[in-house]
Amino acid sequence: MTAGLHSADPQNSESGSAQLDRLDLSTLAAGAARLRPDRIAFSADASSQTAAITFAEFDLRANAAALLWRRYGLQTGERVLFAGMPSILSLVAMLGALRSGLDVVLAGPHLSRDELIAFTTASGASAIAACAHAGLPDFPEDVLYCAAANERVRLIASLTGEIDGAVSFDPFVAAGEDFPAPSPAAQSAHARIITRDIAGRLSIHRQRTLVAAALDFVSRAQIGTRLPVISTIYPTSFAGLVAGPVAALAAGAPLALHAPFDAQSLIATINDLRPSHLIAPAMIGDELAEAGLLTRDHLTSLVLLTRFNRLPADMPEEPARHIASGQLPVFDLYALGESAALVEPRSADGMRTAPLAQAHMLNFDGRELVAARRKLHYLARNGKLDTALSIEGVAVSPGAGEFDDADE
Repeated sequence: MTAGLHSADPQNSESGSAQLDRLDLSTLAAGAARLRPDRIAFSADASSQTAAITFAEFDLRANAAALLWRRYGLQTGERVLFAGMPSILSLVAMLGALRSGLDVVLAGPHLSRDELIAFTTASGASAIAACAHAGLPDFPEDVLYCAAANERVRLIASLTGEIDGAVSFDPFVAAGEDFPAPSPAAQSAHARIITRDIAGRLSIHRQRTLVAAALDFVSRAQIGTRLPVISTIYPTSFAGLVAGPVAALAAGAPLALHAPFDAQSLIATINDLRPSHLIAPAMIGDELAEAGLLTRDHLTSLVLLTRFNRLPADMPEEPARHIASGQLPVFDLYALGESAALVEPRSADGMRTAPLAQAHMLNFDGRELVAARRKLHYLARNGKLDTALSIEGVAVSPGAGEFDDADE
């Protein structure tokens, strides 16, 4: 049997699609601002330009960012590539771009100059939003090379740091102004978010798919509004968005962005926010256990991220051997390429549960929708009948199509 991941339409029915059409990141942000305006939405390291922001301020500044993108001449349907280290300011600028009807392209800080240039070219970005960081000393020069290599790019917006020829993009400057919501004509719900898979291919996501995936995540990982979430995963991938900013907006929970990764800083954040939910790569699970952080005094739950290029036919060996859910609830977050982010609880002895052994369902306005489920395809290859696994549901993005067999 050959197991491969193939793209599937994320909508399982016309009625489900109609219900989800009205959900996007802008709707989530506005709802959170209305329900819990003074609650911290996002926080970051104290050395950041903006250390924390409430839901009300986030919503307000996103409106300001939407107007700034318009003032710089960008029109509905154009694309802004966000590059550099993710920050609160970049989240504000991203939501503002979506509200202005602009597609958002996310480039992780790990990309080389050549990869950044290729991604900018492939995405057709008209603008680059650059977020410089001390840990990326060559980044300003990389951005200039990238813009010079792409004739379509006509604007470089500097979110943090100084870049020659870039405009300073700061929706926080006019703190006393009242920024109205952008015109509905901007069609923000139709703006898309674009990520890059391991092979360098564009993966295009509808906002409603990200929202559905985030709702599935917060439900299965038991994320509520009361306790904070600490994420060490960059919000530049499907899984990073779903289990990070989108989940925070969907749950109304405070999200602490931990980037770049630093062990001592992470320990300090966990101690400051105890108890909290922690999202971290599965490869550091043993280190977290050895540091004595996997206790109910420190954490309410632990979510371990593992990436696969395809839905695995067999689960690999445990990446974190010293973790048992008797200490605290432990969940696995399976990132399948750039198409899905699936949460499964670990057994009481700490063993993994295979993804989608049972279908994930969402109760949406009293209606049961399939978030994600396995589906068998029967294929004729070289005169022989073969089978392949695919996944489908409202929380599954078409991504970039079929993925390679190798894990990331």
